[in-house]
Amino acid sequence: MEITLETIAKKLERIDAKITALHVKPNAQHWVKVSVVQSLTGWDKRAMQTARLNALVKVRKGVNGIEYLLESIPEMFIINKAL
Repeated sequence: MEITLETIAKKLERIDAKITALHVKPNAQHWVKVSVVQSLTGWDKRAMQTARLNALVKVRKGVNGIEYLLESIPEMFIINKAL
């Protein structure tokens, strides 16, 4: 089988398209409940309120109360990495 420059160019275009699709794909967001944030950070209700008010974490009003975007919690506050 003879490999031509045209064949290589087509393969590179397909590889480029696949890499671009992976790069553009949005990361999954994990919304967690208060208990998960408390387990990860050790924060009490007051600390969690302070984090919300200072826009330290992203929150939304969920069906069952406030939910926190897990990826928005700064890693320096995570004390329980086993979860």
